[in-house]
Parts: sequence; C-alpha cells; structure tokens
Amino acid sequence: TGTATNFNSSADLAQPWKFTSTNANYNDVTGTKNFTFAGVEGTTAVWPADITVTYDGAEHAIAATSVTSNKLSTALVAGTDYDVYYKVVGTDDNTAVTTAPVNAGEYEAFIKVRNEDVYSNPNERAKVTIEQKSIDVTTLATDAFKVTKEFDAKIDAGKASGEITIPDTELIAADKGKVSINAVPGTYADPNAATDKTVTVNVTLEGEAKGNYKLSASTISFTKAEITKAEPTIDPSSTC
Repeated sequence: TGTATNFNSSADLAQPWKFTSTNANYNDVTGTKNFTFAGVEGTTAVWPADITVTYDGAEHAIAATSVTSNKLSTALVAGTDYDVYYKVVGTDDNTAVTTAPVNAGEYEAFIKVRNEDVYSNPNERAKVTIEQKSIDVTTLATDAFKVTKEFDAKIDAGKASGEITIPDTELIAADKGKVSINAVPGTYADPNAATDKTVTVNVTLEGEAKGNYKLSASTISFTKAEITKAEPTIDPSSTC
C-alpha cells in the first residue's frame, strides 16, 4: 500500500507520477504513464422543461439545471467545463453553434464538454421551439391597393396594382422592410361594370424575414375593386 501523487486530471494524461510506499520493506517508485480517469465513463445533464415561445427577435437560450460527472461526482460549470450548443432539429450535430436561436423553428440543445479526456458528453438533450408570430390580416392596409379591369362580360380576375402593407405594430422593429404581402385577386362575383365591388384577395408573405411570421388567414375581402365601362364598338355601315 502507499500513496500516488502528481495526478492531475485536467492536464496532459501522460504525466510523471510517484508511488510512496507505507511499508518499509518496499522502495518508492516513480515513472510516467498514461492514465484513464473514471470521469470519462459518464456525464449526466439535467434540463428544465422544453421551451416554447413566440418569435420576438430575441435569443432564447436554455440552461442545464445541472451537469455532473457520474464517477467523479463532480458538478461541471457552464462556460468553464462545458458549453451549450444549438442546432435545428433534424440536422447534424456538426452544424450546432453556441449562439442561442432567434428565428422561428425547432431547435435541439445539447452539452459539449471542453475536456473530453476527463468528461464525456452527456446524452440528455433539450428542445427550444420558437413559433411564428401571427399577423392579423384585418390590420393590413389596402388604401394603396387597386383591382381593376375593363368590362369584358366575364368574371375573370382583374389586374392588381399598388400594394397591401403590414402595419409596423405587427412586426418586430428589426424586421420592418423585410416582410411584405404578395396579393393575388380572385374572380368577381358578376361581370357588370361598377365601382366598390367585393373580391377575395389571396395573400401570402414575402421577404427575407417571412419565415418568422404567419398570416392569421390566407385571404382578405377587398371591397374597392372595379370593372370600368368598355367603349362600345360601332359599325358605321350598320343600319338601325
């Protein structure tokens, strides 16, 4: 029996060591050897409940309640012993980053230890879901939007011009100018020339930030469509 000294689990594992015997019949022994520490055999992460939030333009991080080395009974420290990584659900772990997610989507959080010679990466994972922010279609501004065509005795859709806009109150400040409405008018209820006719307009989102939003409905009722009167064709040679 005796005491082994100079072991340092946080340093290079090829270390000098010394064995000091407690029995006078034996010499002390020194040497250099690679050691395998019990800590590499298992680490457990405990996470809080999965997070579900609505997109708000902010990062949404999740922190492990505890990360513990099973054999060393050591509590690991975030930012010192390990980091939390995030990836989109269904993608490879190699795509993960330490920046907490911002955009709408489903993400998986997991632990990566900094010293894999001492600690293993735990298997437990957490989920962060960022849901799309809803835009109320009843708030869309249609003052600059027009739907018109000349009378042709058909109810086919008219030509759209101008734009339907999203109020700033419906968007995160950083996304203003990055989300817009694509509007496609539907058919008229009747083919007669008139103003203030009602048509259904199909609306979808466009722009680089569109993935963070959803519309509360896919259509709106537009009440200012028109069919203009057509010029009659007169044949001078005809008789009445």
